Amino acid sequence: MMCNKIIVAGLVALLLCLGFVPILQANAQQDKTRAEQFVQIADRSREHVISIRDMAASKGVSTSKMDALIAEADSLLKEAKTFLADNKLSDALAKSTAAMRKYTDAIKSLGGTLKPQAQESERQKAEIEKRETDRIERIRVAVRAVPNAPPALVKEISDRLVEAEGMMKNQSPNRPEARPMNPKTAEALDSVRQLQVMQMAQRINDYLRGVDPQIKRIASDIETAARRGSNVDSLRNHLTELQQLVEGAKKKIADRDQNGAIRDLNGVLHDIKTIQELLNSMKRELITISRPVQERPNRGP
Repeated sequence: MMCNKIIVAGLVALLLCLGFVPILQANAQQDKTRAEQFVQIADRSREHVISIRDMAASKGVSTSKMDALIAEADSLLKEAKTFLADNKLSDALAKSTAAMRKYTDAIKSLGGTLKPQAQESERQKAEIEKRETDRIERIRVAVRAVPNAPPALVKEISDRLVEAEGMMKNQSPNRPEARPMNPKTAEALDSVRQLQVMQMAQRINDYLRGVDPQIKRIASDIETAARRGSNVDSLRNHLTELQQLVEGAKKKIADRDQNGAIRDLNGVLHDIKTIQELLNSMKRELITISRPVQERPNRGP
């Protein structure tokens, strides 16, 4: 749109210069005066064309075709000035008139340059819309993948995505790599992250609730092994460590920020990994000490 305005403005300015031509033709009394004035008009036309050319270039429009036409016009204008100096007045008039036509063609050539740029702009707009559409669909899939998601939060995400789709149709195209994410899509994505955090916290809580009965069974097996005369000091120490880890993980899960995210999520995940490793180690040790003596592996004297 800006470049189209440049073309219109350039043609108007050029026509204002050419507007003096019929007056000069009607009123000029001497051929030399007419020739001099035509050359002057061609000179002013060149100034306007160069101004339009620089303006178009500053907007990122290719001016290669325009530059070629300006060069042809400049050559004609140079010839007109030479003919004028040699007092070849009819040739000077003809060359200056031809130069002005070339300068007009130079401005009009911007229209042909803008067409492929408009096509590229549409292509970029389509690419941006596709990226945004794909992103919105991934968010919807992510929400559907969360079981027992709070209905209010699901509705909030859905409403924001609908708004994002509406905004997407009304925005002008930018370069895909430079355009930021639709703000409503970003808000929906933040809500999805909140939903995923809630889901992760729920999974961690479910895991820890499943650990509690395992700890009770292990504690019972330890006491049974102790009554049979097995050395369970190491197991009891590990049991205490295990119970402390579970309690610590529960406290970390309860410690949330204002958005409901677990503050020390990495710490919780590390605790869970350690808890699982400790559970597996204790179960293996209980199996070993529960075997009859003759079945136990020979560990040497």
